[in-house]
Amino acid sequence: MKKLAVFSLLFFAFTAIAFSQYNCKVLVKNLQGQYNGKCKKGLAHGEGSAKGVDSYVGTFRKGYPNGFGVYTYSDGSNYIGKFKKGLKDGYGLLNKVTKSGDVVQNYGLWIADSLIVPNDSRALFKVNKSKGINVVDPNLTRDAAVKNQVWIHFQQRGAPDKSVVIQDAEISNGKRIDTKKRSLNTLVAFDDINEFPVTVKLNYQIDKPEKLVPVDCSLEIILFTAGRWEIYLNQ
Repeated sequence: MKKLAVFSLLFFAFTAIAFSQYNCKVLVKNLQGQYNGKCKKGLAHGEGSAKGVDSYVGTFRKGYPNGFGVYTYSDGSNYIGKFKKGLKDGYGLLNKVTKSGDVVQNYGLWIADSLIVPNDSRALFKVNKSKGINVVDPNLTRDAAVKNQVWIHFQQRGAPDKSVVIQDAEISNGKRIDTKKRSLNTLVAFDDINEFPVTVKLNYQIDKPEKLVPVDCSLEIILFTAGRWEIYLNQ
């Protein structure tokens, strides 16, 4: 659990400003203490990090966590997802640490800190960047017998797309593996993933008959929880 929180915080580290904004206020009581990041009219506003009884890394608006971020509670629990005026609001995943030390995951669509639509898988990933892709459709299988893997399928109108030319494929934790379909450029797979969240980055080209030159495509996606991920990219 500790590693999950550390990784999540590091994910946003590159966007935070390295010096403290001593005159910049955070309006959530449990986050008041130290703030690093962007400021507007004396309030935390933009990318930043705050640490008090709890801690938060992500985006702020008018002093409150607002937008996407990672909130870590004093008991070790954390929430990864969307906020609105300091409350969980939007798709997100709550990793709740129980008194016995177990971790219970609650995810789905949150509104004003309440889980309104539970078990919606859209809360388990975030597409950071996407270019040249019409549909990104991730599916997750979680079972004790399932290895932590990521399988990325390239499709055109529901069928494997053999026109894909992969230029670069990397994962923040794990390694790329060979598959029977790899030689056809219809599948990219990663294995040996032992920490989540994990970030996958792809750059590739596809040939389209109506285009004179290949179309450049790219994807950057963050997967928040363990399991076998099947991601279907439809061009």
